[in-house]
Amino acid sequence: MADFTMTDDHQFEDKSRVPYLDTCCCIFPLKTGVKLIAFGELIVCSALFVFTIVVGTYYEVSGEDSKIFDRETARELLYLHYSTLLDVIFAVYLLIGIYKNRAHYAKTWCLAQSVHLFVSFSVTIYNAVVLSTAKEFGTKFIVENFFTTGIDVYFLLVVYSYYRSTKEYCRNACPTA
Repeated sequence: MADFTMTDDHQFEDKSRVPYLDTCCCIFPLKTGVKLIAFGELIVCSALFVFTIVVGTYYEVSGEDSKIFDRETARELLYLHYSTLLDVIFAVYLLIGIYKNRAHYAKTWCLAQSVHLFVSFSVTIYNAVVLSTAKEFGTKFIVENFFTTGIDVYFLLVVYSYYRSTKEYCRNACPTA
């Protein structure tokens, strides 16, 4: 359990090692930032889900190779749609939690995103090692994955800060029995 102490403002201060953010992107309040993150994830992952289905299905049915994708890449894209489908489901889950003011929905989203980030980062490291031995080594893939992982970590911090602020607000404002 985390240690809590009283600050000068008589609010609880969580002494956990996770940074606490007051705003999203230094502009938006946390609740607005979390809504933007959830809607953005819903839109982007839905589009990616449809794209992976269309591309994967087209190349599996037609049997053609493309200048953009070879058949192996098309198969990998077909499997990628499961990951994007899970992202869509968790984005909807987060939106429901925000609009119903349920802090534990944000906590569940944070846990799912943490697992997703761990797996994505592990795959990126593995691909970096495997691709570095290949003749056609391109750093673009690895740089893109580290960049998107950084953005995902920031989004995770925003949602976790929202969860903590909602939990603290309830602790301070809710009547005790």
